[in-house]
Amino acid sequence: MADQGILTSSRVTLTSSQKAPREALGLSSAPRGVAIKRASQDIPGLLRSTTKALMLEIAYVETGNDSTYNQNDRYGRYAVHKNTLINYGYLSDDGTTWLGQQGVSSAATFIASVNLQDRIMERFLIEQYEACVLVGAIKDNDSIATVAGMLAVAYQFQDYTYSANDYNTSYLVSRSANLTVQLANTLSYLGSADTAYNHYVESNIGDIATEFRQKGISSTTTIDQRRLIPIVDDINATSLKTTRIVQTALYANIEGAAKQRAIIDARANISILNYKIQQIYQNLPANRAKDWRLLGDVNDSQGRQGALFFNAGKYAITNLNAG
Repeated sequence: MADQGILTSSRVTLTSSQKAPREALGLSSAPRGVAIKRASQDIPGLLRSTTKALMLEIAYVETGNDSTYNQNDRYGRYAVHKNTLINYGYLSDDGTTWLGQQGVSSAATFIASVNLQDRIMERFLIEQYEACVLVGAIKDNDSIATVAGMLAVAYQFQDYTYSANDYNTSYLVSRSANLTVQLANTLSYLGSADTAYNHYVESNIGDIATEFRQKGISSTTTIDQRRLIPIVDDINATSLKTTRIVQTALYANIEGAAKQRAIIDARANISILNYKIQQIYQNLPANRAKDWRLLGDVNDSQGRQGALFFNAGKYAITNLNAG
């Protein structure tokens, strides 16, 4: 039966400490929220006041709204997982080094900035709204409360990843995203074609794809590996194609209008690669949220039921009077 998660969600209840008090919405420390434009006539968007309530409620469920929270690779009042911070460029691909983006050079810097925590959460909700609609986690004729509930479930699964052969999607995203930056920089200062190709080699994406192909699929291949293989192949093929196109733009024997056209083509292909990278990390939580909606019996990495966050999202709309 479809939508088992929603149908059985009433079996899970929020504790009093997990419910944001209505008066907290009026405090200066409350998040600002962001409006999310409706996807279609049949799927509602969210007002800024709605996402404000949703963000606050998620903060209460995750940490009791403690902006200084720092435990088990989760940071700030929303317990932002390191995978999200890797995907957004704040942490290195192994999750051990803060990269200085927007001045964030340490966990202490991150938890000291509630504003940054809020901006990351707003970005996540906007991206997950789009992804949840795309994969079918949010459906036509869903109510605002259901949309908010599904976004909360997607956030609950922010650390969901496919792992295989000592690699996971966060590593792949980080390496390929770094490649796009290097290719764009090399193109901007008209570096050498060899430099562009070296960036691809050093990204390790090709080696990862080769390793997966050599191991192949057998009866012992895990579900994660089966899911990760086509993602690796696609990102590797797009990365290599993009690198080749950038090389073409950098060849010394191309000049004038032909060179300008080649540069425009290269920039367009870098944008395509960036889009594919974005789709990888956006669709993972959305797909897991869809799994919960369909099956019901899906827990997160901390053993919490999806119904907990679904009910939190509904509470934000029905009890905080934000919808």
